[in-house]
Amino acid sequence: MNAEVVSWHRIRGRAYDVIHPDHAFSAELFASLRRSDQRLRARQYLSGLLAAEGRKSIRNIAAFAGGTAAEQSLHHFISSSTWDWSPMREALADRVMRVLGPRAWVVRPLFIPKAGEHSVGVERQFVPELGQVLNGQLAFGAWAAAEEASVPVQWRLHLPESWLGDARRRRRAEIPGGTEAETPEECATATALTALGQWPVPKRPVVLDTRVRGLGGVVRPFAEARTPLLTRVEGSTRLIVTDRAMPGYRAGAIPARHIMESVQGLRRPLEDAGGPVRRTTLVAAVRVRLSRPGSGPEL
Repeated sequence: MNAEVVSWHRIRGRAYDVIHPDHAFSAELFASLRRSDQRLRARQYLSGLLAAEGRKSIRNIAAFAGGTAAEQSLHHFISSSTWDWSPMREALADRVMRVLGPRAWVVRPLFIPKAGEHSVGVERQFVPELGQVLNGQLAFGAWAAAEEASVPVQWRLHLPESWLGDARRRRRAEIPGGTEAETPEECATATALTALGQWPVPKRPVVLDTRVRGLGGVVRPFAEARTPLLTRVEGSTRLIVTDRAMPGYRAGAIPARHIMESVQGLRRPLEDAGGPVRRTTLVAAVRVRLSRPGSGPEL
């Protein structure tokens, strides 16, 4: 729930119009809820996430949406009511595709600081984006991205082994029995592929905006899904140049930074027209494959 709160507040401009909780959109988004009281609570919760002041707690949302009398009902709806979130996210993605027309899916990490240790998935961990060790939850979100706006349509909480291997914690947090440990890279990959594989939305390139250590394990699922992937690699990642016309061909596995240095003179200008200022970047494309045989497709 906390990942969703932070995600909603990243919405600005046109993206806000896409999901503003008017009656028509609320009816479309929450159509999968069978009972009218559930649809009412869902509208109240969404309105509170967008407009309630201060911390987005159930108490504050209830005070904004329906007074203190609504607090218990909202708490039950969010924490205990038996409804499936998947159709709602699918309806959101469908609306975004129709209104925004995104050109790519962007998968990013989202660290949620926590003061205590009882929220599901919380632990002390190093946050690369902040450069320090903090206490909190790690989640990943998939944003439908266009030139003028982006909207989050999928979220996935990373559950560390300290939670999955603790029977008491699993029972208290009601973690499903079949849930297995994932690396952050696997969690990021699953965030995108579960959406693209389960929802009837057009395929778009996936931009994996996170640190990747096991490149082969990340690239392979996207290749099998026939989904274009753009991701960063460490400069020390060893790759094999497969383009005969490029420097480094037949040199074996060499670090990615050496490949980039060798093609500096072959870079060409690429204009970025997105945003208020036009920018030109020098780029070069080199076909490579992973260094271990059978470790992944050509990149």
